[in-house]
Amino acid sequence: MEPITPKPFGKYILLDRLAVGGMAEVFRGKIIGEEGFEKLIVIKRMLPQNALEETLVNSFIDEAKLGALLQHENIIHTYDFGEIDRFYYMAMEYLFGQDLHTLLKRSAQAGRPLDTENALLIISKICEGMSYAHNLKDLNDNHLQIIHRDISPHNIFITYEGKVKIIDFGVAKSMTQTDKTRTGLVKGKVAYMSPEQLDAGTIDHRTDIFSIGALMYEMLTGQRLYTGDGADLFKKVMNAEFTAPDILKPDLPRELIGILGRALAVDPDKRYPSCADMQKDIDDYLFAMSSRPTPKRLSDFIIELFSDIYQTDKKAMAKAAQASLTGDKPVPESDPQQQDYEQTVFIDKPEMTATLMAAEHRTAGSIFRNKRFWLSITVILVLLAAAGTASIKIKEIRLEKERLAQQAIQEEKNQTAIQGFISRAETCIEENKLSTPENDCAVFYYRQVFTIDPDNETAKAGLERIGNTYAALADDAWKVLDIKRAHKLVKRGLDAIPGHGRLAALAAQSDKDRVAIQGLIEKAEQSIEESRLSTPENDCAVLYYRRVLEVDPDNEPAKSGMIRIGNRYAALAEGAWRRLKIKRARYLVRIGLEAVPGHPRLIELKSEFKENQPGLIFKGIGKSIQGVFE
Repeated sequence: MEPITPKPFGKYILLDRLAVGGMAEVFRGKIIGEEGFEKLIVIKRMLPQNALEETLVNSFIDEAKLGALLQHENIIHTYDFGEIDRFYYMAMEYLFGQDLHTLLKRSAQAGRPLDTENALLIISKICEGMSYAHNLKDLNDNHLQIIHRDISPHNIFITYEGKVKIIDFGVAKSMTQTDKTRTGLVKGKVAYMSPEQLDAGTIDHRTDIFSIGALMYEMLTGQRLYTGDGADLFKKVMNAEFTAPDILKPDLPRELIGILGRALAVDPDKRYPSCADMQKDIDDYLFAMSSRPTPKRLSDFIIELFSDIYQTDKKAMAKAAQASLTGDKPVPESDPQQQDYEQTVFIDKPEMTATLMAAEHRTAGSIFRNKRFWLSITVILVLLAAAGTASIKIKEIRLEKERLAQQAIQEEKNQTAIQGFISRAETCIEENKLSTPENDCAVFYYRQVFTIDPDNETAKAGLERIGNTYAALADDAWKVLDIKRAHKLVKRGLDAIPGHGRLAALAAQSDKDRVAIQGLIEKAEQSIEESRLSTPENDCAVLYYRRVLEVDPDNEPAKSGMIRIGNRYAALAEGAWRRLKIKRARYLVRIGLEAVPGHPRLIELKSEFKENQPGLIFKGIGKSIQGVFE
């Protein structure tokens, strides 16, 4: 933690910086009013390099506006928002404690896992806070439709008093947003996302319920819901592939397994309809078990767990509370310009001036006859010349010092900017924003680093990692025979990182396409044998042939296969018509044309099977009778 160095910031006093990220820096601060009024607060101040990015500014403003509406004991309070010295800021409630990520990490290291009662108390309070947020209306009674989208251990704060607070609505979605999230844009931490959120599909408040379930899973089992990173993590999240909680913890009560199963359902319709419903089941379980978890019990646990730093934190907070602009300032270093000035005066000695003034009052005859006078004049001139030379030299030294000081300041600014860009890039990777949107993605921020430091190794490694992720996703697409998606991923990766070795190699490989096309043809043939012509949509002959034709429009086996499917539907329709199954015959023609538009025989049958043509029906009956007597 940085030393407390009070600095004025509008009506506030900034005491010390607590953290810095890609978007903003966070300070412990204070507001002072009349009659000794004082209050510790947190100032979240946007980094200056982000103030020129309209999208980031709008996101910051949206967070402040939303925070002002959220007034609940389990949600951090936002007091103020504004702009001071071209810095956007928001003033928020000061919380004294630890975030859930730090708490879980410390408890694992200490071999003291969070007990079930405290874990359920935390989850219950999160549900209570999010239920309030999900149902919040504005002053005009309009439902705000708030979705947090980033419920994760980093964004849950436990105070040393045992209070649970939801923080950071920075990526929340609501009707108050000025900068609407674009379709296809994913925000949040991948490891705690619902499948539909990672898929960039339509989401609602139930994605937050899934994330709360992921927190509950982690606290009760001691392991994260998903492990791994990159393409492996994305695949697990998309398919909700995680180890059953009772395998990790066999003694976990079946009631809690049931709550987890419902909260973590892949289908949102099978999840809890609201956080209030999930909280009720948790509270009912605690009541049935005669458990009464309290904030005091949670407070005792966290203070004991962090006993080595609790007193230090407490003293730091007390010192911050006592700090002011007139006290507790560090002793300033000597000012370089003042030092230079004193050196210059020291060389230009007053005794020299006194000697010259005394010489002026002597008579001309006395002066010219006095050899000692001429000797003095010579000495004085030599000294003055030396003083002048020294003064020039010191001025040069001063200018060099100023240049070096400015260079050091610029280097510090550059390092701060680089740190901010890299932090923002890492956040974008977590949120699956690898190369889109154009001005708010990992590739963009790594390239910003190169404008400051072209040889930055961290940024180089970051771009390499992004390229490898695209390559892995493309490989996975080829494995499931989705050739079009594989090509799209390779192209997107090379557009973002031209010349990436692994992606370039994939782009040059035609073997993968041939193998994938052969696999699709085989699956299509098998589907025809099993009468899966055009259904189910995700496993049928039409799907597989179409995938082949997307990448190879002239592929003969696929083209002839589609014609065979049309012929099969035509034959089935004619058979149904002869058996007087009129509706089924028309149905088979319709779905056949949906599967194989433009098929000649199906078009003919559609014309023949028109409604309100009873003559055709009798014609069919006649054919049937004729068949009996032949």
